[in-house]
Amino acid sequence: MEELRFGIEVEVIADRPIVAQSIGEVVGADVEKIDDETYRVGTWKVERDESIQVPENLQAEVVSPILQMADMELVKRIADTLKGCGARVDESCGIHVHVGIPREDYHCVRILARVMKFIEPLFYTHFQVASKRIPYAEPVSQEFLEKLEELTSVGTQEDFVRNLAGIWYPDANVERAKDRWDQTRYRGLNLHSLLYRGTVEFRYYNSTLEGKLIESYVRASMSIIELARALAKPEEKGVKEIESKAGDQHIQKEMSEKHRETILSKKHR
Repeated sequence: MEELRFGIEVEVIADRPIVAQSIGEVVGADVEKIDDETYRVGTWKVERDESIQVPENLQAEVVSPILQMADMELVKRIADTLKGCGARVDESCGIHVHVGIPREDYHCVRILARVMKFIEPLFYTHFQVASKRIPYAEPVSQEFLEKLEELTSVGTQEDFVRNLAGIWYPDANVERAKDRWDQTRYRGLNLHSLLYRGTVEFRYYNSTLEGKLIESYVRASMSIIELARALAKPEEKGVKEIESKAGDQHIQKEMSEKHRETILSKKHR
């Protein structure tokens, strides 16, 4: 399998211009003010995030460009510089990890949703998800999972994506996939992001400025995607039926053998 790429969004409490300037010093880029709420720093951005429960001028979200694991040292340096400029986090702050999935592998979301439903109780406990953040990281619903199980994967990749959109949005309005801020994004496993920009978003994590912990979040997210892709096991590129053996018992076996240590490592705590 090709190396997956990822992106992160780190919510912090700090003055946005100061955050932007600090990042600029690390990446060697000038700060460009887009408006009062948004700053561009090279390929990075600093935006306002109203979900952070502090005064507006201190609501800051750091948005990375597309990254690879080789970029993790840069991420750690930025985390350190954020601490140095006085940024902090509280229970209303989260970190969102985006993992890109090749379009030909979109069908693996059927397994991905089942995997997350299976391990979500562990996830919420292990990562100590703050209660204030639950409304912004809701669990996989049983209703959606049942609809997903019934979703046929016969046809083209475009057919599958359209059918997925039809069950993801409560009103089956697939045009909602064009709206970045659609309300269905507030789920721990955010597939609106997949339909909008081609990335699966994991919204479960509490924010932190500890680089090693951020890395563990990224590795956990990527390991879950890799598990779902491995369980889907299409014989060739394109949409295929998910193998019937990929039930909860098989997921548990695969996790214990290949992924559990990465997903639920003690280093994540």
